[in-house]
Amino acid sequence: MLIRGAGHPDLFPHHAPRLHRATVNAYGLDASAATDVTRLAGIADRWRPYRSWVAPLLRTRDQATAGGPTCRGPSRR
Repeated sequence: MLIRGAGHPDLFPHHAPRLHRATVNAYGLDASAATDVTRLAGIADRWRPYRSWVAPLLRTRDQATAGGPTCRGPSRR
């Protein structure tokens, strides 16, 4: 959030384990790839010029597919 708020829409967070796991899950990679930041940065290069915007979308997707909480507000039933 800070990266986007500071006006940097095209950075890959190298120290974001949740994003790394989300990328591994989205691309169907082996779980050990989550620690290979160079490989993940290479994948993220394809997201240019919006890497900072793709990151929260991948994390939200990962939480939703795992059944975890998402960034949505309260349920309106």
